[in-house]
Amino acid sequence: MSRRFTLGAVLLVALTWAFVPSTPSAQSAPPATAAGTQAGPIKLARYPDYHAGRIAFSYMGDIWVAGEDGSNPVRLTVNTARETYPRFSPDGRWIAFSSNRFGNNDVFVVSASGGTPRQLTFFSGADDVVGWSRDGQQVLFRSAHAMARSRTSRRCIRSR
Repeated sequence: MSRRFTLGAVLLVALTWAFVPSTPSAQSAPPATAAGTQAGPIKLARYPDYHAGRIAFSYMGDIWVAGEDGSNPVRLTVNTARETYPRFSPDGRWIAFSSNRFGNNDVFVVSASGGTPRQLTFFSGADDVVGWSRDGQQVLFRSAHAMARSRTSRRCIRSR
């Protein structure tokens, strides 16, 4: 009998928690982004890269850019895919990143001010952005394609 009661109580709490909307506290009021949409506070920014007072980072699977003091966060990509490893070009005009939009990680570039990302690699293995060439004309990435026997990765270069 007590097992049924415990199971019923746990089920009731779980359903209540799942279907009752939570009210946000006034303390965590979300800041406005440049597009005018509301965004919550950034709590776990990953894979940061710095260039001339701006930081590119991955947050919740998208690529963002913000000032070095955290001001003016702008989301550059909006996608259900996981986008990681953003890297500024040497002149700061482009950001290269890896995305699994089409199943595996491929290399993409997007303007640092926003726009439509352009895919650079189409390999079946994972391609992870490492950086840029010094002149900013090529993106450096590590990849495991065509390396199935050795189980090692290698550095590759792709022109933007």
